[in-house]
Amino acid sequence: MGKAIGGSLEKDSQKIRKFEYRICSSSGTYPEHSLITDDSALLVSQQLIISIWDLSKKNEEQILNAGLLLATDFKHGFLKLYGFPFTHTIEVTTSDNLLQLVEADIQQKSINKTVLEGDVLPEFDCYQNAKGASLPLLFNGLPYSKSKGLIDVDAFEKITKGLRKSFSKDLIEITDLLVISSKLSCHFQFQAEACLYLLEAVRKYRELNWVRTQPILKDWNEQLKIKDPFLLSKKVGPIEYIRIFRVMVNSIKNGYLNS
Repeated sequence: MGKAIGGSLEKDSQKIRKFEYRICSSSGTYPEHSLITDDSALLVSQQLIISIWDLSKKNEEQILNAGLLLATDFKHGFLKLYGFPFTHTIEVTTSDNLLQLVEADIQQKSINKTVLEGDVLPEFDCYQNAKGASLPLLFNGLPYSKSKGLIDVDAFEKITKGLRKSFSKDLIEITDLLVISSKLSCHFQFQAEACLYLLEAVRKYRELNWVRTQPILKDWNEQLKIKDPFLLSKKVGPIEYIRIFRVMVNSIKNGYLNS
């Protein structure tokens, strides 16, 4: 699995826990090591990257994604969490090597063409249309793009713990939009759509009364008041897209950690 950074999934390690997980596409960009909390993790290996969370914990996937996104250190790259639209479940004790168990489970179910109760097609046939660069090595695809130092571990731990203690609906709505935007930005043909989600996040940003309004975000907000968002999204170039995204993430992170 490689070196894991952060907390631990080993609380109540002998207890069987039910996890839900999402396989990440190799079209995204990820940290070099796994990042783990008590109830969720981004687990990283050469063959597979997954986001995984305790199914009994409310909003845990969104909290994990928000923690990863807001803890991005842009000096080391641009995090692009590209999760496939399908989720799967596994029941294990967390004292085991969770990622190895998930890999083995996927491989066995793929070989056996396992069909879940109530379904018609085998569980892992849903990836057959995502060929080429989208699939990870476990599915005979391509290696993941990883960046060392991409996530500020201290910020990641503080943000996930804070959101678990006091859930912020407005912040999560914005980070959800940013995660979708960064995913779409992996494909050149979806750049306008990526910008549209980003501009929607800019519009919702003003609802966060604990952040300091940044000039670039204020300017785009003013434009959104008088122009059609879809037409405006087509005018956001790649460099401006990264600039807006970076300023927003850093502004929200700093405001949240200082609030």
